[in-house]
Amino acid sequence: MLHSDPLIADRAEIERFVDALFRYASEGGVVSLRAFDDADKGQPPFGIRPVTINGAGLDPVIDAATELATRCGRAERPIVFCPPVVTFKSAESAKQANVAEGLALSVECDAAPSASRERLESILGPATLVVSSGGRWTDPSTNEVQDKLHLHWRLTEPTTTDEDHATLKEARRLATLIVGGDATNIPPVHPIRWPGSWHRKSEPRMARILALREEAEIELDDALDQLRSASGEPGSKARQTGSGWFNFDAAGIQPKTREDYAALIAGMAIDGRKHDSIVRVAASLAAQGCLERFVQGFVQHHCPVWDANVEAAIQSGFEKYRAEEAKARMAADITDPVDLWGSFAPPKLPTGLLPPLVERFSRIQGELMGADPGGIAVACLVACAAAIPDEVQIRVKVHDDNWNESARLWAALVGLPSTKKTPIISAATAPLRRLDTEMFRDWQAELLEFKKLDKEARKGREEPPQRRLRIEDATIEAAQQVLVGSPWGVLMVQDELSGFFGAMDKYNGGKAAAADRAFWLQTWNGGDYALNRVGRGAVLIDNASVSLLGGIQPEPIRRVADDALDDGLLQRLFPIILRPAVLGADAPMPDVVADYDQLIRKLRKTRPPQEGLDLNIGTGTMVQFDSAAQQVRRDLEARHLELRSLEQINGKLAAHVGKYDGLFARLCLVWHCIENADTYTLPGIIDGKTAQRVADFLHRFLFRHALAFYSGVLALSDDHDRLIALAGHILAHGKEEVTNRDVQRSVRAMRKLNERDIRTVFEQLAALGWLEQVPGPRPSSPPRWIVNPGVHAKFADRATQEATRRREVRETLEELRKTEA
Repeated sequence: MLHSDPLIADRAEIERFVDALFRYASEGGVVSLRAFDDADKGQPPFGIRPVTINGAGLDPVIDAATELATRCGRAERPIVFCPPVVTFKSAESAKQANVAEGLALSVECDAAPSASRERLESILGPATLVVSSGGRWTDPSTNEVQDKLHLHWRLTEPTTTDEDHATLKEARRLATLIVGGDATNIPPVHPIRWPGSWHRKSEPRMARILALREEAEIELDDALDQLRSASGEPGSKARQTGSGWFNFDAAGIQPKTREDYAALIAGMAIDGRKHDSIVRVAASLAAQGCLERFVQGFVQHHCPVWDANVEAAIQSGFEKYRAEEAKARMAADITDPVDLWGSFAPPKLPTGLLPPLVERFSRIQGELMGADPGGIAVACLVACAAAIPDEVQIRVKVHDDNWNESARLWAALVGLPSTKKTPIISAATAPLRRLDTEMFRDWQAELLEFKKLDKEARKGREEPPQRRLRIEDATIEAAQQVLVGSPWGVLMVQDELSGFFGAMDKYNGGKAAAADRAFWLQTWNGGDYALNRVGRGAVLIDNASVSLLGGIQPEPIRRVADDALDDGLLQRLFPIILRPAVLGADAPMPDVVADYDQLIRKLRKTRPPQEGLDLNIGTGTMVQFDSAAQQVRRDLEARHLELRSLEQINGKLAAHVGKYDGLFARLCLVWHCIENADTYTLPGIIDGKTAQRVADFLHRFLFRHALAFYSGVLALSDDHDRLIALAGHILAHGKEEVTNRDVQRSVRAMRKLNERDIRTVFEQLAALGWLEQVPGPRPSSPPRWIVNPGVHAKFADRATQEATRRREVRETLEELRKTEA
């Protein structure tokens, strides 16, 4: 019975293959065309057809190969057409002893084929032939699917003697070792699939030539030297290690001599020594870079019994190597583990990064008030942002018309009552409050005039809307009413942010609270907002834009973080940890208050750039970054992506950093407007120097305050108590490695956790430099976690304290038991 859709061999592909690799085959040599059952290796050969090279060229070989490969495609069961790339002395057998000539160095790259090809061609030069064998390999880390490859390098001179044949075999062994190939493919007589034939293990796919370099060939002795140099084998001047057979000490595995290996190989056949011998050999081969499949072939060749225990011993060897490698790597990198019992100190206000007037005002007012100048500076930035009308915007990217930012900032001053939160907020917002008062009185006057009109005069006219620059003690409905008439944006001032957050949760997370939170989230983004309320009708707010400045004590904000819905509202604020207040100065100071007052008034009048009025204007009425500033922005964006790893430690901190790309643009716009407040027309370009100052302020000051807030005021990790418990266990017991079982047995706080939750804690400790993950022997196996040696060195005193504390707890409990008895 034939295959329902006959798979015809491609004669042209076979011809190219034979012409390239059998070019130097001598007259009288026999090409053994062979085919086998691809599913059942125990079946007799499907077909063997010897063809002698007898003066008629290679056409007889090509014709016969095409005919047999077509028969394989037509067969009912999957058959592989796979003649070896050698010639034999006779047609009697295809064993090594019968080889007449070895024609090519051939290597199967079934695992990581693209990388394997790149590695070998970097050593040997371009292959004569690169063949896609029809099989496919899936990268376990990315799920990328690649074609399995066969690489062939034609020899400048075929091998003809037993010594030459052995050299070719050795070269194949080293090449296989380097790419972690199957050890059974090492002998030159090993069958190999030819292009032009069909791969039928699953959906039929034809093996095809991907690359053919007619003139590419290698000299065998040179190739062997290069392979030895690359693999660390003896005989290479570059990597010779004296008595060592392999250079297996790179990751802490002790180097072994030939005698060592002879003893271990002998031990594989002796009960009581077999397991340890296999483990040690597997660990050494793993250290050399061999894949598990190669090690299995090596062990199987030398071990008389192959069973599950042997496989388990090989896996143990790989685990031993990975653990030693991790320890060596951590020791070499000197990874500094984070102190889980400490905290990040908030930084002082840096010099030379802020707009000069803001820095001068902050430092002078800070000295007069005895307050933290850093808190004053950030409060001023928020007030300035609120003063800048929202029509002034920055286009963040060159080619993205949809990502534009206005100057809108939120900040929370965090500190005890003695840190002078209210005086700081008052000093920073005073000019804006004065402007708001003037605006409010003008509105009241208009409203009064409107109400004096009779009914007929009011027809067709709407009541003048509130026009404001600030809101304080206002319900959400009142705030929405203000925003209807204030499209430029307003500043919400909250002496106590706990009241702001508490008002949103007054319905205990119900629909009303969710709607309130959604509205405030919208005001952080700006843009239109539609209201539809029974009794109020439909109202459209053209631009719901609010800058926010408030103070809060540490304990209330902990409750806010723990109890409130985690929708990112809290993470939109810049948290500033205020330093304790000191005695204020009572001495003459430069008068910066008037200058700051004028700055706020000028910012209120800022208008977008006008195209064409100045060479420093961009391509429209949006402020834009120049090329240097764009580079700063791109570098920051990459840095922020790297900081996404903080999700493993603290999800709230990671969410806060996730806002930094947009906040950087907003801060740049604030800097730009402040420093150009005296210009008649706002320049349209922000240069690289300004962008770099903002980037430095963002990461040297604001981000470090966020670290101090999320690690100290809140907690370093969402699982901080569990991290502390596990860290104490590691120190008290001098652990070099921890597993799920260790934790569940020894750390009370984690005994009821499932495997997924425990792994989360391990991953957080790894991100903090305490552990390194070592993969298990299989993708489904749980990982192992190696303790950074630096942990025990850095926290030696803490380890003593932890061991003493645990001993005292045990002794106390024992005394209590005795007392009760």
